Amino acid sequence: MAAPARYFEANIQSVREGWRPDKTTGEMTMRELLEAEARTGIHKAGGVLKDPSAACGLLWLRRTIAFHSTLFGDVAASDPNDTLSPRNAALHAYAVELEPFHGSLLRRVYRFGLPRGMLPRAAFLARLRSTTAPCEDETLLQGMRDLVAEWRPLLEEWRRLFVELDLEDPRKV
Repeated sequence: MAAPARYFEANIQSVREGWRPDKTTGEMTMRELLEAEARTGIHKAGGVLKDPSAACGLLWLRRTIAFHSTLFGDVAASDPNDTLSPRNAALHAYAVELEPFHGSLLRRVYRFGLPRGMLPRAAFLARLRSTTAPCEDETLLQGMRDLVAEWRPLLEEWRRLFVELDLEDPRKV
């Protein structure tokens, strides 16, 4: 499993371990989970989150989804003849969504490795295409645009909640 996938899974695990719903009330909303965790006092003022924690896991899950939202939006908006569009989109998505939270070592790793790991446009789209229900490029691209249109307001609300609860950790990793 590639490192980003391992990090994503580790963040999901952090949320699961923090997910301790009260037996009498059933499941919790994200707000309820974050508020309950914040009440324990494990996080510090200024959004300094304990790692691991549900809040830290959710923060990095959001940033990862935001990266993919920007990546997919850029690829979907790119010229069909631009074979490098996934590479350029990945670098742009990284610069906007993740780089502000990475220290110098991670920035170098991502700036070097990310473009080299991105496939040319046709191969990138082929990798995303379902093997059980193949579709034309334009159908796939429209699906990407639709996904981004759904993700963006959710990501904005997710970020707003973290800012409101003083859980938006600005530190670099």
